[in-house]
Amino acid sequence: MERETKTITTPSGASVKIKTYITGGESEQIQDILYKSVNLSAIANENNKEANLSLNNGSFITEQTHKAIEIMVVSVDDNTDKILDTILEMRLKDYMFVTSEIEKITKDAQEEDQSAGIKKK
Repeated sequence: MERETKTITTPSGASVKIKTYITGGESEQIQDILYKSVNLSAIANENNKEANLSLNNGSFITEQTHKAIEIMVVSVDDNTDKILDTILEMRLKDYMFVTSEIEKITKDAQEEDQSAGIKKK
């Protein structure tokens, strides 16, 4: 089954085709990048209860953005080759426009997932 897409036009006029939604598995791929960068340790005994959280690598946000581009962008000006490189080589305003559109889709999906788990009374 082919997924629904939409075409957006960057401020400089590039035509970018992106998927209109993200799947659960794709969302997990993006989140796994964060989880692999975090160390969590906990100590619990009678005298001491402590949890430590640390990041191994602060570049996880960039890695997540790259993964989202790879997952969500179908083509740039009808070209499907080297999409990540093409997006990264765009003018900053175009890059920011594309990543902002992707973020809207992925953020909406995460909010829907979170609210689905909460029952309203």
